[in-house]
Amino acid sequence: MSDLEKPTGDELTAQALAMLRAQEILRAEQAPAQPPAPIRQVNVGQWVALGIGGALALTPLAMAAAMLAIALGISAVALTICVLVLRGMWTDAQKGRRRN
Repeated sequence: MSDLEKPTGDELTAQALAMLRAQEILRAEQAPAQPPAPIRQVNVGQWVALGIGGALALTPLAMAAAMLAIALGISAVALTICVLVLRGMWTDAQKGRRRN
């Protein structure tokens, strides 16, 4: 830059003051900061009641599922015994036919 283009001290001061004034105007135009939202207290009793209610609501379903599992297990064992007995009877019947 040549000497003619360089700003003088008064011009620099005027520019600095203008910038400061512009910043003050911008701060004044901005909305004030919102206060933080209050912290809401947690109602522990409500959560305990919901937990107990949910457990009571799901207990019949759990019992039904357990009874179904027991019934299926008993049925599987009974079917296996029945098949084994019938196979033994069939084998005995086949041996008896061969002897005659």
